[in-house]
Formats: sequence, C-alpha cells, structure tokens
Amino acid sequence: MTRVTVTFPDDLKAQLDAYLAQQKTPLSLSALVQVALCDYLKNEALRKRGYRPAKGSLNIIPVAGPDEQDVSINHDAYLATATET
Repeated sequence: MTRVTVTFPDDLKAQLDAYLAQQKTPLSLSALVQVALCDYLKNEALRKRGYRPAKGSLNIIPVAGPDEQDVSINHDAYLATATET
C-alpha cells in the first residue's frame, strides 16, 4: 500500500470530521478517502463510456385498441399464448 499526503482546506476538513463523527461505525479518514476515490473513478469510467443516469422515472402509458395494440395492457396473456406448446 502506498502512503500519500493530502492537503484539505479547513472547511472541507471540518465537514469531513463532522461526517465521521456522525457515523455509527467508526471510520477512518483514510478509509473514507479510499471509498470516495474508488467511487469517483468508477463514475468517471462510466461517464467516459457515455453513461448518463436517468433524470426521472420511466412512465409507460398503456395503449388500448383493436387487434394486438393492447400488448402493453395484456402482456401476460400474450406471453402465455406465445409460450404454449
């Protein structure tokens, strides 16, 4: 393992100390920084691959109509019919 010296601004150090003090399970500053850096690097790798998190929930609106236009409503029935042998 490599040892690294990191300098934090006073306000960030105060926020980190407050966060660590609120944790039920003791967590070292070193462990917190390691987790944060791993998370940052994973997010950067995803971002470089074009990943963008959803901005909202998926809202599917059922379609009703003649013939097979009601698949979004009766999908289970269509699936059961399609898998019958």
